[in-house]
Amino acid sequence: MRRIHQLHLSAPTRPLVGRGARLLEDAFHTASLPFPENSGLVFIRQFNVGTIHPSQSPTSLSRQLEQQLQHITATALPGTHPGAAAANVVTFPDDLTAYAHFAHRLTTGQSLQAWFWQKLLPNWHPSQSIYSATQSLLTQLASHELGPLATAIVFQSLSKQAMLTNFLSSLQPAEGRNYLNLYGWPLNSSTKPPIQGNLRDFASQSTLSALPKLDWPLADARSQWIIALALIAKTPSLTDPAEIHRCTWQQLQIYSAGATPLGQALSTLDENTKSTESPALSHLQLTKQLSQNASNQSLKQQPSNQKQSQSKNEEISSSTALLTQYGGVGYLLNALEQLNFSRYLPQYSQPNIFVYRLLNYIARRQAHAPSQSSPQALTDPFFNLDSPAYLRRKTEAVHTDYPQNEIDIGGMCPYRAWYCALRTYLHRHTQLSLFETIHRPARFSLTASHLDITFPLNQVDIRLRRAGLDLNPGWLPWVGRVVQFHYAKQL
Repeated sequence: MRRIHQLHLSAPTRPLVGRGARLLEDAFHTASLPFPENSGLVFIRQFNVGTIHPSQSPTSLSRQLEQQLQHITATALPGTHPGAAAANVVTFPDDLTAYAHFAHRLTTGQSLQAWFWQKLLPNWHPSQSIYSATQSLLTQLASHELGPLATAIVFQSLSKQAMLTNFLSSLQPAEGRNYLNLYGWPLNSSTKPPIQGNLRDFASQSTLSALPKLDWPLADARSQWIIALALIAKTPSLTDPAEIHRCTWQQLQIYSAGATPLGQALSTLDENTKSTESPALSHLQLTKQLSQNASNQSLKQQPSNQKQSQSKNEEISSSTALLTQYGGVGYLLNALEQLNFSRYLPQYSQPNIFVYRLLNYIARRQAHAPSQSSPQALTDPFFNLDSPAYLRRKTEAVHTDYPQNEIDIGGMCPYRAWYCALRTYLHRHTQLSLFETIHRPARFSLTASHLDITFPLNQVDIRLRRAGLDLNPGWLPWVGRVVQFHYAKQL
């Protein structure tokens, strides 16, 4: 998302001012902004556009903007730099990193007078108390495009820095219900027997990481709110309010019973979240239905206004930008979404990592294909993404530990079913083979909240564009991240 907070234009007449504003708007949205690496969120304090001629085209103005921005962004500083307050350009890996850094400075009593903090939090002012600032941050996080996952990721970052307890200590009992209502989560108010204990003891026995050590009663709405967020931090695909309520209540019951180590239920959470809306299908039926979907449906184009997040998040993830020869795998995510991939996931064990297993299966098929064989696919980093950090599983489990009940059901394993469905979909809608679709050089970065894939401009393909496969997928619960595509002159 690109946003100009204030614009000052001067011209002899009002129509010329309007003409200049329209030209600048078009040019600003089409320009390839030359922002530094690790800069998903960029704040520019002041920028002199220069003279805009009424007869100038948006294309020429966008080139002018690119040249000027390249000059001023050369002096950009990270938001964590001691000199960031005096810099004209300040960068963060993404907005969640910025929110986490704001909370860290607020908790430790560091200065928040820098000009860019008010741009990050429009409803906050430096004169506010710590309590009011905390409220402003939590309210803005509640309205984030990622939903409660945004708050969960920020809390997880603060927990790693041992700051979460201090950050939340100012919350009052009545506010817990307000935050539950913001996310549409019900409150466990009448329990038999009543839940005993406090959050501090709960946190000391739990395997959930993003929990503060506060003496809040477990019956308190604040405790239930923070436990629900900790569950989401561990399992980002947990999005249904009713399921979040059930899992939170399950954790409280386990703690009250005292018989099962707290957190053990999370290892079987995926198996307990089976969908009741669609009956289980045999994999032969699945393949037939998917092929029919591929022939009858075309991908709907849905615009996305997701914020850019192009690089590693130092406080949340240790991943870095990597080069791949198979960046087109990202386009398969749009195809899977159109094929109602999420509808079938509850049938499989560990659905949260099924898509990663599917990617590895595709790599194996490409490596041993009779034609267009590509052995390097097995070692390409894009096909060897680690299992999501919230699952705490070894990478090998994702790549090789295929459950026996998923190998051969109804004559076809689900990985092969989806592989065949994708081939059919791509052939019918793009006239491209699976290999031609995925074999595209790109650069990608993986953080706790985003998967960003950057392609060179020469990889723009009208066949993919017509099918809508190069649109930003946005938030995909079954990937556990916001997925975005970017294009650059060179990698």
